[in-house]
Amino acid sequence: MISNTEEYGKHFASITRPVRILHMANGIDGGAGLGLVRLHAALLQYGIDSRILVSALPPDDKTSRTTVCSKLHGTDILRKLFPAILHKMDIWHSPYYRGKLAELYAKQRWNRFFHSGRSVRRLDSENCVRWADIVHLHWVGNMLDVPTFFRRVHKPIVWTLRDEWPLIGGFHYRTDMPENLPGWISRIDADSQRLKELAYQRHGNITFVSLSSAMAEFAKSTTAGAGRVIRVIPNPIDGRLFRPGDGLSVRREFGIDPGSIVISFVAQRINDSRKGLSDLLKATSTLGIDKPVIICVGSGEPPSGVPDRVRVICTGPVSDPFRLSAIYSASTLFAAPSKAESFGKTLTEALACGIPVVSYPNDGAKDILHEKVGVLASSFSPIAFRDAMQKALSRSFDPTETRRDALSRFSAETVAAAHARLYNHLLEQRQPFAD
Repeated sequence: MISNTEEYGKHFASITRPVRILHMANGIDGGAGLGLVRLHAALLQYGIDSRILVSALPPDDKTSRTTVCSKLHGTDILRKLFPAILHKMDIWHSPYYRGKLAELYAKQRWNRFFHSGRSVRRLDSENCVRWADIVHLHWVGNMLDVPTFFRRVHKPIVWTLRDEWPLIGGFHYRTDMPENLPGWISRIDADSQRLKELAYQRHGNITFVSLSSAMAEFAKSTTAGAGRVIRVIPNPIDGRLFRPGDGLSVRREFGIDPGSIVISFVAQRINDSRKGLSDLLKATSTLGIDKPVIICVGSGEPPSGVPDRVRVICTGPVSDPFRLSAIYSASTLFAAPSKAESFGKTLTEALACGIPVVSYPNDGAKDILHEKVGVLASSFSPIAFRDAMQKALSRSFDPTETRRDALSRFSAETVAAAHARLYNHLLEQRQPFAD
């Protein structure tokens, strides 16, 4: 447990009330959303007055101190309808409407996220934005109007890099950009990047939080991130929720032999190509072991074309951390063949359950894994991933030490304290703005 009064006083001695942090995100589902919720809970436990503003909430969500954006006002609706009408009349093609067309095209053509950085919402007018001492952005691609928000919000802004979107154009990862991009989308993509760079320059008080060292280095190499304050602070993991569970009961539930090799795979959408399930199937089929089992957790249809020598079990989405811990605990290995990640929330969950991890060498995994808790593949190929799994299966991992190592680096206490130090620094350095 975090000692609220003593620790809080170390970082905010000059503040007579709890510091007020507003987190903003499109939603709190998915990996980025769960990372935000865990940070929010850790900060509340630390004694920081943390709140969340989202554009939508999942049904029956019980996350505390969470507010949904106000309904669109009349002027917002006009900003949404007029561009569509003028576009159809071929009178004016507004940047907002062109961005929405690119968003739709990217989703339908490549199943990729694309956001131009323009929105009809004016979130600076939200009461909770006015309430906050510091505004902390997360995954906001579909809700934030970058130009107006950074121009009108005269407060320190922290932006956690839950993907690369704050640093690049409309796509959320460089690897998401397809070859032979149509010219009209290429122009919107370039405009989106310039839009952010200009907004950061005008505001002048923005700090990036990177979840990994590699992402921080990339941020420094970009025009948007160069010369700005960048802190590396990982996602927290709650060891009370993620801990060794009853893996044997899960094996019995699915009729898995106690001696079978079981590989778990978790993704919000198991068929998201970036998450790499197809590479895992190819790699597992050539492991040379008798009927390995892959347990897939997440939404989406079961994969097609599964090799006969591999058994795949799809559980659907699992939100209960104790159920998920039991699935991790039923595993011999946890597989993370994702081609791009800012962190690796599922990796730390598996490690907290004492399960070794095999991963592609994406930015997040390089900070999380070392030889005592898992194996990084040498490259982004099914053959390299197979070799990494074989290497992991030939080793002996200590479950107790694996869990201890994960909690020592990613505990809620450690992550909350790192954020508290950052917030305090920003408030001490803050220059007053004229309202």
